[in-house]
Amino acid sequence: MTIWIIKTLLFFAAISAINSSFSSILKENLSYEVLNGDSDRDPYDSLSYNDLEEWTEETESNLLNKIEKLKQNFEEIILIEIVLIGFPSSSSNHSWSLSKKELDYYLSQVHYDNKIGILRPSKREEEWNGEHELFIKRKFLFQVSEGSKPLSNKISSLIEGYIKQREAKIPHRLLDQIIQSEYEKQKDGSLRVYLIHPQISTLGFHSYYYESKGGLESCGTSLGMGEGLGQRYLWLDVTSRSHQYGPTDLGEGVVSPFLGVPNVQRVISLHKSGKMTANDFVVDVVSFIKRTCEYFVSPSISHYPLPGVGKEVLFHLFILSDYSALGGSGFNWKIIQDKMDTLGEEFKFQYKETHIPLKDSYFADLILKYSTKTTTHSGREEFYLDSEELSHWIRNFWKKFESYQPEETFFNTIPIFLFDLSSDKFGLIDQSYQSVSFPDMVVAFQSLHSDFNTEYSCDGNDIRVDISDATRSVFASMLETTFGITPSHLKWNSVLKRPSQDFLWSIGHSPGAIFSNSTGLSFNVADNVVKNTLYSRIQDSLSLLNAVLFHYVNSKLTMSQVLTEDEYDIFLRRWNMLQFKADEVKNHLSHFEYQQASKFIQSMFFDVTALHEVVHDAGERMEVSFVCKNQTPNDSDWLRVIKWALIVSPVFVGGWVAASTLRMKRGSKKRRD
Repeated sequence: MTIWIIKTLLFFAAISAINSSFSSILKENLSYEVLNGDSDRDPYDSLSYNDLEEWTEETESNLLNKIEKLKQNFEEIILIEIVLIGFPSSSSNHSWSLSKKELDYYLSQVHYDNKIGILRPSKREEEWNGEHELFIKRKFLFQVSEGSKPLSNKISSLIEGYIKQREAKIPHRLLDQIIQSEYEKQKDGSLRVYLIHPQISTLGFHSYYYESKGGLESCGTSLGMGEGLGQRYLWLDVTSRSHQYGPTDLGEGVVSPFLGVPNVQRVISLHKSGKMTANDFVVDVVSFIKRTCEYFVSPSISHYPLPGVGKEVLFHLFILSDYSALGGSGFNWKIIQDKMDTLGEEFKFQYKETHIPLKDSYFADLILKYSTKTTTHSGREEFYLDSEELSHWIRNFWKKFESYQPEETFFNTIPIFLFDLSSDKFGLIDQSYQSVSFPDMVVAFQSLHSDFNTEYSCDGNDIRVDISDATRSVFASMLETTFGITPSHLKWNSVLKRPSQDFLWSIGHSPGAIFSNSTGLSFNVADNVVKNTLYSRIQDSLSLLNAVLFHYVNSKLTMSQVLTEDEYDIFLRRWNMLQFKADEVKNHLSHFEYQQASKFIQSMFFDVTALHEVVHDAGERMEVSFVCKNQTPNDSDWLRVIKWALIVSPVFVGGWVAASTLRMKRGSKKRRD
């Protein structure tokens, strides 16, 4: 067992101290019921009388403190191991030496944005309050280690071989295979960042490139990432040639040889000019890790709430075409289905495809007509589709599209509208995108016109896209609409109160990466599909609990005034179990144990519902007692009634919605069975 794993276990033993007042056997019994019992059955009903009595303990008498403690403590711990490979020792007098002790110190001094942001929260009050942050927080913990000498030699040998052959470009996959092989030896699923300094004769001579469709090259990069669920590794070669990529106008988020990626060329240049300070390189490395954490490892959620939570999802592709070969361009619906079906067994997807000729459909033709805008480019008039207009007119004509929908009602349908046009005068949607994600749909475009210039460039060359094939872009938008997967260059900035962009990781195996042609899934996309779903379910439970109990706190009434002794015991048991389950969710999330975390989240909902019922029943009983006494209540009694009316009404509505949702889920499951 490595030191890293030992430290991890010790850490989680420490954060579990909040439940130390309950015996390990008691917690094991509850955990067993949660993890092995029927997910539709409340584990509370399976516990013995003695177990229930032990859960009846007052750990915090102030209800407001209870609520705040639960919310504040719900913090996902993200553990990251930084592996240094081949770096010169601090005694070597190199300006770019990097030691474990030095990097450990600087990483501990960095402040990270600990909120999980939402780029586009729903403004509809019945869905969300418009806030750009979830209750859930995150915390990054780091462990710095040194890679083995054989690993360093293997990497150095690969690169030196290309340098000796005067080959400047190395296929990205060759180094990635070495790192992947090393990562898989650990067999613990941890997240690792490999910082590589090969021992080679010439620094800054070599570079890497991704091989993609038909052998075409994507934008070069010195970065790499694992592809697929469980391949949680990243790597950076600090000695390779740097690249510049980002907006053509060099706007916010651009990555350049001297801005964005730690590189020894920059250090050497600064050293020669006399502008180098002792800590410049380690500061570059720490900045790189910070940006990696906030944009790549744990990014913002695109929108909230998410439609891919709680029901099976039907993806309905509408191809609206103005020429005979409907869908005949490069679009590949099958590859998207295959990719979606690799996301995990917990997700159930159905697919449907409908072709609508524009000449035979007046409403489809009107949508196209009303959404088309004109612009002038290099003296030539061009057309483009406005995404907001598209979504507006599609909603206006939604009844027409509903006639193509299946009769089953337990699916959550996400429509994809692909306008497949023959004209070569149409450019990108909004002049920037091939597809656009909305919380309730995807709109996309492709034409017979092959490639098209974008507003981005790499090493001075314009990035061009093949607009005859919208497959990759539609796939990215489906992930964004369904699971809130944010494009890899965007995040919500809680300080600036607006989205920020950084194109550092907008490369590699990700359909949403601008500087890549890959339809692969990087590990962070695969992870965040699951995590965003779990976050949404946690947020739903915590929001309902907050609505139920915060009104009670505002009433200034104590427990003894409104709950009977039996109700108070139930309240304490449920609260203590809820706190325990929340801690278990955090632990399992931090170890990437998503199935176990999901079961505890499901079980939390039973406790939240039970807490609602206790408070609601007490409120109703108090109101009835005033009526039955046949006496004129005094001012303080009326005040109490008013306060409880304020408590009961929103709580009743919230509980009714939650109960209805649970019944619908069970009903749909029975129908499927």
